[in-house]
Amino acid sequence: NINGQGTFDLTSANVTTQTNVTLTYYPTFADAQNDNVANAIVTPNIHSATAGTIVYVLVKSTLGCKSIAQITLNLFPLASVIDFTQTNCDDNLDGFVNVNLSNITPLVLTNATYFAVRYYPTLVDANAGNTNTLPNNWTYSVNTTIYIRVDSPDGCAPVVKPLNFLIGDKLNLLTTDITHSVCDDDLDGVKQ
Repeated sequence: NINGQGTFDLTSANVTTQTNVTLTYYPTFADAQNDNVANAIVTPNIHSATAGTIVYVLVKSTLGCKSIAQITLNLFPLASVIDFTQTNCDDNLDGFVNVNLSNITPLVLTNATYFAVRYYPTLVDANAGNTNTLPNNWTYSVNTTIYIRVDSPDGCAPVVKPLNFLIGDKLNLLTTDITHSVCDDDLDGVKQ
């Protein structure tokens, strides 16, 4: 599913249990009805089409009997993960940055609730889809790359992408508490 266009294997559509038949795929019902071979879909195992396209398959027995089946082509939502780099600050200067990964998911993935999402410390783990996942409340102490794995409930191929987390520059203060005193030269309670 790229830009509403998909590649379909029309031969995987179960249109008959009959054996000793030939299947010929057509873009229109009229072509199938007339067995218009000139308009037959030449590569039915890699047919490109948009969602909602209807194709027709002419099923013909060795005795010449014919039947036409209609196949409607649908696309599953595509897992689209954006490139992601986020700089966070170690606000309490304890050496760690806390990240809630469930807050990251909708930032990087469209239609996030449709997919199963897991985060991994390594590309090897993410590609394997194993149980070595990161906790939802995750911390890091140096610039780090982790990996998101997005699995489709429809059995489409998983998407794995790196996510970069950086630590912003520390702002060192001389002190966090200061009292500044000035003289009230004319004793009116206001320094001018």
